[in-house]
Amino acid sequence: MLLPARTDRIDPSSWGESRGGKWRNLNPGNLIGSRQLRIAKLVDRGYYADGGGLYFQISGSGSRSWIYQFKLFGHSREMGLGPMTTVSFAEARTEAARCRALVNDKIDPIEARKEARRIVTATTLHAGVVTWIRCWQSGRRAVNHFPALPWADIREFIPKLKVKEDEGSRSAVMLHLVILTVCRTNEIRRARPEEFDLRHKIWTIPSERMKMGLPHRVPLCDTACDLVKRAMETARYGYLFPGDKKGAPLSNMAMLELLDGMGYSEITVHGFRSTFQDWAEEYGEYPEVLADKAIAHKTSNKARRAYQRGDMLERRRKMMDHWSQYCAGVSASVVSITPPKENPAKQRLIRLREVRLRVGLGTSTVYRYLAGGKFPRPVQIGGGRVAWLETDVDAWIVDRVEASGPGAT
Repeated sequence: MLLPARTDRIDPSSWGESRGGKWRNLNPGNLIGSRQLRIAKLVDRGYYADGGGLYFQISGSGSRSWIYQFKLFGHSREMGLGPMTTVSFAEARTEAARCRALVNDKIDPIEARKEARRIVTATTLHAGVVTWIRCWQSGRRAVNHFPALPWADIREFIPKLKVKEDEGSRSAVMLHLVILTVCRTNEIRRARPEEFDLRHKIWTIPSERMKMGLPHRVPLCDTACDLVKRAMETARYGYLFPGDKKGAPLSNMAMLELLDGMGYSEITVHGFRSTFQDWAEEYGEYPEVLADKAIAHKTSNKARRAYQRGDMLERRRKMMDHWSQYCAGVSASVVSITPPKENPAKQRLIRLREVRLRVGLGTSTVYRYLAGGKFPRPVQIGGGRVAWLETDVDAWIVDRVEASGPGAT
């Protein structure tokens, strides 16, 4: 039996069947048909929950529609999935599942849908658009599936972007920073001034804004530091890029509208991450492990997961400086990522516990590799204690990943 409809939320168990006073979960495939009939008979206004954020709503006017509710970055939102007359129960469930996958990746499904519609409006049957729509329909959001600017065209794009910056466009400053840091849209939109250490040229993004749920350090080139300083002059509400609405960051659509106005309607903001990846591989010839680390991308290759335990900040810094120079049209040869020979006292040292976490090996295995000359030598730090140079450990991880080959699992 169904519980009476109310104006507030209905317990998801109301869709089930009672057996001895307990609610029994039925196979959704067998249940959809019977629920569709029950839904058609409902008349009282209110929200009827299916679970996982999906609700069937009967409004005060009697209209019937599907609603997906979610919470992202501490804010609750409702997304309409369509009226019952055009969207079936099964289709609503499928769409809610796609939305949940986006939310799990820290992507707002409402904004993602706006972006998809914008691209469709701007161009017809463009190959990149077809790929993007298929990506949305399949629930996949890999970085290479977003329409992107070819890396060879970035030098032509940046001067046009600077013109918008000189005109006072905050969205242009934000987009330029996105390009130079290859961060995600929500990571920059909600950036706070206190996250930036301009003295050491580092931006630390807190874990709650990261897709993998871990804090991420971003090396800042000189141009990126200048952009941050410029943005700080107008920061308010606690955001580096405040919006027109009080207490809110700049709209997600601001950069998309900027691209439209510049004549680049066929590409997306997220696509600049793909632009960087292609540049790093085809022009910079940097190890894939560094490019993946720069975009905070999780790899499915088990052998490459070792790099995620390390930071490789200084190696990434050289690569990002090179990327900045290329974007600015400055001729520069490929930058060596081999750590320079410096005084060990000036380099960061890490103790055995952190070494083990980074390389994924036990203490006995580390020392066995060390004895066999297959692991970096530690340095003495006094009191009979030893530590490792962080750059040496990072280099060992890179060498190990590359030696594993692209097919390693």
